[in-house]
Amino acid sequence: MKKVIWAIVLVIALIASGTAWFSMFYENKRATSPAGAKERDLIPIERITGINAAAKLRDGFLVTEGFSMPYDDNGLWEHSGRISMVILSDLDKNHIDTGLPVRDIRIIDVYKDKCTITFMCSDDNKRYYTADFPLAYLIYDKSKVEKADDGVRTPLPGSRFTLASDTTNIKLALILIVSHGVAAVAVICLCKKEKRHE
Repeated sequence: MKKVIWAIVLVIALIASGTAWFSMFYENKRATSPAGAKERDLIPIERITGINAAAKLRDGFLVTEGFSMPYDDNGLWEHSGRISMVILSDLDKNHIDTGLPVRDIRIIDVYKDKCTITFMCSDDNKRYYTADFPLAYLIYDKSKVEKADDGVRTPLPGSRFTLASDTTNIKLALILIVSHGVAAVAVICLCKKEKRHE
């Protein structure tokens, strides 16, 4: 039974290793191709603003507006946006703001008690950003935010930013190291089991 488990572990490790190798090969090929030439000078946004961190809305707070944002500075900055719907309640004649259907909120710039966030809208799967968003409305990693706060709002168009993480190659390298280590242990354990049965 243990031999079967180690065989399964070996197969999983080899699949993880193969996937990581393929991803690294693909990223390298894309970066060195003529089409990727424009991407070579893009700078991960955290190197420009000091932050690219996940965040969540606090209970009771909403994102009420957003403006279209490309994934990187090679993309088209559209002059379009979203504003949340305001519903008039028949019962109490109050205005109810439902907020935008946001997901994947990320803080991409911090200045004093405000920040710039980027997010996806779940109904149209498009990326938007909102500047001067109060930090008090968000749940976030305080140490990352304090470290990134330079008190100045960074203008993003023309900065050569990309929202791609600066740590993608590091993560792939770690996956390769771990998967090769697990595969080696699995092979050793499988060989030991075979010797015991001989």
